[in-house]
Amino acid sequence: MTATSTIYITGLGHISSLGQGVPALRAGLSQEKKPNIIPRTVTTAHGPRDILTYQCPDVVLPSSVPEPVQRRMSRIAKMCFAAVDEAMNDAFRGKPPEGIRMGIAVGTAFGAFELSNMFQKRIYSDGPTGASPSLFAGSVQNSIASALSMSFQIHGPSSTLMTMEQTAFGALRVASDWINQDVVDHAIVIIGDEISSYHSYALAHQTAPQNLTPQNDVFSAILGEGAIAFVLSRGGSANSNQYATLSDLQLRAQEPPKVNNIFVASCGLEGQHSRY
Repeated sequence: MTATSTIYITGLGHISSLGQGVPALRAGLSQEKKPNIIPRTVTTAHGPRDILTYQCPDVVLPSSVPEPVQRRMSRIAKMCFAAVDEAMNDAFRGKPPEGIRMGIAVGTAFGAFELSNMFQKRIYSDGPTGASPSLFAGSVQNSIASALSMSFQIHGPSSTLMTMEQTAFGALRVASDWINQDVVDHAIVIIGDEISSYHSYALAHQTAPQNLTPQNDVFSAILGEGAIAFVLSRGGSANSNQYATLSDLQLRAQEPPKVNNIFVASCGLEGQHSRY
């Protein structure tokens, strides 16, 4: 896709294991600050096991968000909200102008995974016989985009993309297409995921060393979480920030790494992820 309009990144928001805010990200990129690496203890069939994780600090939300609302928000929702709030303030120096045409695209590989499993468990245990196990799969994942649209009064299109390693590309592509097709003048792209107990359990059963060694073909990984938000704006929009320009978005095929697949047994029983 070659952009037909000049598209600028005019706002940034960030929360990760480096901290909250773009200054924390810059400090990490310049190696002035190290990420927050926290061990998590996972119960396995062979006993407890510690795995390392890149964990975000506790999210600080604006005082305008009531405390009862904050308590009901999932962890990933808080991270996305904080990143979008920062990006909006960065791009518009406060509240966007009245009548602005804006959309939001949320990209996440797994979404509110813990929340989905909690809801699905209720369906299994308390729901009607024969209820579809995918009843909440779509609605829960879209809840973040819906909540952000209402909180920030975004009246344009909203979309949730969950395409694993292609998620960041897909979210940026959708948002850019909205601008190129003159659907919106600005689009928020928020990309985020949280550490899940289910993913922690899978990684705890991997026998290879759990450190990042991208130069070889041995599987290695450290779970991480975070959210980053971009405000994309059409060229000529009244905005002083121009961090970068999007001129071309392409999906490049890459040869998959030579690693063994991880298989985790699941029989659908309560607490199965702590026993199998």
